Amino acid sequence: MSFAEYPEDSVAESCPVLLARHFKERPALPGAWLGFVGVEGKVVFNVTIPFTDNGRTFLAGRVESPESTRGGAIYDPQVVFFEPEGSRWVVARHLDVAPYSMEDPAIAKIGGELVLSGVEIFEDAEVQPGRNHRMTFFRGPHLESLRKFAVGPTGMKDVRLVEMKDGRVGIFSRPQNEKGWSGRIGFTVIRSLDELTPDVMEKAQIIPNQFVDDEWGGVKWATLLPDGRIGCIGHIACEGADGSRNYYATAFEFDPDKFKAAPFRIIASRRDFPPGVTKVESLRNEIFPDGIVRHGDGTATLYVGVSDRYGGTVVIKDPFGA
Repeated sequence: MSFAEYPEDSVAESCPVLLARHFKERPALPGAWLGFVGVEGKVVFNVTIPFTDNGRTFLAGRVESPESTRGGAIYDPQVVFFEPEGSRWVVARHLDVAPYSMEDPAIAKIGGELVLSGVEIFEDAEVQPGRNHRMTFFRGPHLESLRKFAVGPTGMKDVRLVEMKDGRVGIFSRPQNEKGWSGRIGFTVIRSLDELTPDVMEKAQIIPNQFVDDEWGGVKWATLLPDGRIGCIGHIACEGADGSRNYYATAFEFDPDKFKAAPFRIIASRRDFPPGVTKVESLRNEIFPDGIVRHGDGTATLYVGVSDRYGGTVVIKDPFGA
């Protein structure tokens, strides 16, 4: 579907509407769990898509104790790098990188550099409990030479970067509260990574007509498309009648010149993965997408975290074409 086919006055559609369309158009997909080696006694979830560095393939994942909960007796999230070994992912043995003490890693390539980001939890008596988190960003030519160079606004997650066709850097933000309700998607552009500051992220303009008032979401991964638009993988979420927090993987295209987004499409839900446990009951229907690997044949592999317990993959129709 091209942008010319989207009505100018399009309105946001709710999770139930999007989910019903997804179920009608697609049968349940045969997703699978990823296998991890070298983190015995821990769980691995909220993984990145595979990426290359110095000719080697890596994947980053959030690793923590099964009972780890924010504010609980145990809270020990780390970002760890893995390499493929057969059908499993093994902790990278010959990589001189200590685990990062943060949640939910993301990887981007900007201006020939790797950019690693994640959610940092920090202590500050003046910050409202539950909002003492922010994005932290590291950059460098290789994993072993990353250096911290920026942090995001207090209380904001899901900031993602993408290199645009003119070399500038696009920023997707996720403002909350007075500006962004429970979580909206903002976008702005900077000339280089040197300009990435909390103020820039905080002031990103909200993309209109994406969410109904009591739902929320964010961008998890973005890629430049050949025509200059940006393909986005993200999530949309809503509360169930029983208090559960239901998260679904979504895709949409964004035109940065027109500041116009195509409607969301749900591309995966919890039913697309095997049965399993959940960290807490309220997250039993949670999908935490990271991004896709596009295969060039009309299909793509989606990488996700599920219920704060598993890392998984599922092959889907490429949401951005072949």
